[in-house]
Amino acid sequence: MIQAQQHPSLDSRKAVPSEEFFRILVPPEEVEGQASLFEDWQLGIVFLSQGRFVSGVTFNYDLLHHRLLVLVDEKEYTLDPIAVDSVLVSNRSQVLINPIIIEGAETESLLLKVYDSPRLSLFRHTVATTEEEQEKTTSTTRLVYEHAGEIPVELEPSYFLLNKMTREFREIQGKIKEVKKWEQGDKVVDFIKNQQLDLKEESDLIKAVAFSDQLMVEGK
Repeated sequence: MIQAQQHPSLDSRKAVPSEEFFRILVPPEEVEGQASLFEDWQLGIVFLSQGRFVSGVTFNYDLLHHRLLVLVDEKEYTLDPIAVDSVLVSNRSQVLINPIIIEGAETESLLLKVYDSPRLSLFRHTVATTEEEQEKTTSTTRLVYEHAGEIPVELEPSYFLLNKMTREFREIQGKIKEVKKWEQGDKVVDFIKNQQLDLKEESDLIKAVAFSDQLMVEGK
């Protein structure tokens, strides 16, 4: 079963004053290691329950501990993801927290929309895990490879494509045989081969999705 929310509304009557929003922020607990969704802090709009929102929020997301980080006066705070409907990033894409339910996936799955049109949306789902310490044993001593600073974290992205025309929502695993199942998939495959695209690279995958989107427009 797939449930997808509609694009949030920016009705000014639903705007939350900054001082009210700041009251529900709490200092983050100290944790070992952190894996941020974005390399830098982002400016966006945080949508809360019942369509309420607060604009001008500087934020990031810790993938390892599933927490939204908010920066206020150079100090970090957190906001329970359960209280967040979504976050609009710089008016161009959305970080979606719990609005799309994927059968078999964890409920805290977070999807970042990296391509969007009236017909197709492409999402990135990034899983952060801590790497296990590598051990080496010899006849005389046992060595454990340790990392300085934060614990090592591995980021594994996967991608999902939503066809808004058919409501079909499927995972893309970077394989040509999957693309053949798309609408006019054979033409998309030819485009991928001619452009020498690597579907495991996000930028190339976006090009393939954009070409598929263009074919859908031309096919009308």
